[in-house]
Amino acid sequence: MKKRLLIGIAITLLSGYVAVSADQPSPQDVLKKALQADQTAQYQATGVSWAWTDGKQISARVRIYRSGTRSRVEYLSGPLTGMVMLDDGKTVETLMPGCGCPSVRENAASPNVLNTLLANHTAKLVGSDTIASRSVYVVELLPKIKGNPSSKLWIDKSTFVILRNDRYSADGKMVSSTRFDKVDYSARPSPALFRRPGTGAIAVKPYENLADVRDIVGFAPIKPGYVPRGYSFGGYYISRTLCGRSLVVLKYTNGLNVISIAEGNCPCVGGACPMRGHGPRRRAGHGPAVCLLSANRQARVFRNTVGDISIVVTGNVADNELRKIAASFQ
Repeated sequence: MKKRLLIGIAITLLSGYVAVSADQPSPQDVLKKALQADQTAQYQATGVSWAWTDGKQISARVRIYRSGTRSRVEYLSGPLTGMVMLDDGKTVETLMPGCGCPSVRENAASPNVLNTLLANHTAKLVGSDTIASRSVYVVELLPKIKGNPSSKLWIDKSTFVILRNDRYSADGKMVSSTRFDKVDYSARPSPALFRRPGTGAIAVKPYENLADVRDIVGFAPIKPGYVPRGYSFGGYYISRTLCGRSLVVLKYTNGLNVISIAEGNCPCVGGACPMRGHGPRRRAGHGPAVCLLSANRQARVFRNTVGDISIVVTGNVADNELRKIAASFQ
């Protein structure tokens, strides 16, 4: 009798456990819905963004607006006060007084990127939490191939908006974090907030045809002889700035991380804007102008030169991988 009672209790407990597990979504499903929300959600939020460079933490209060594929991030404090980032889902334009310095990322919500992301990372649902007074799922993205970065996401259980995103380097150190402390889903941001200045300072778009790129910039960009396993080519991006420089950026992605290879026939291909860490700038008491991109240790940087083409390889991957990429140019 006692044995039957214990078996009955065990079955009851097991049944309850199975029911709870069945209600729990898979991490892949949560991630898919989060990427979809990144294309459809509307909100206004405030929060804090951190980054670690050379072992030092830089923090800033931020205000975020999102309307579908478009977003606007305003930096309200810290060394980046006044900076605005406008993202249309394909290009990210960084606005600073007197200069526009663009960067480009692939649309993270496309099915191809989701497949690439899951092919190269293990998604784990590790618990629940509360962020900005919202109940969230906590999802870890761990690389299947060593030497790559990881990420931890706090995703709203109702809207699937990512309310916190922590990024870690290939050696497990945190490199950046953005956390909302307040979010208003009833807000409908004005289209004017996402309007670009139209200064003509920036013209960035992807190209696949090498001949087209060569005709525009006047030199033929070179593909590396080696790329880490799991990364696929995302296209050539041509950047033009008010400072009159041109460079080509080759993008390779594994779904979560991007390796960028900047090439140009000028001394510094890190950017052409001599301000706030972009492009050549003379340091007081330190001799000639330097490329400050090379001094940015949030992303690892390696250089090479082939003929008159300067090459800068950057990415949040292991040093030995970037070194192999840089050395593979012929």
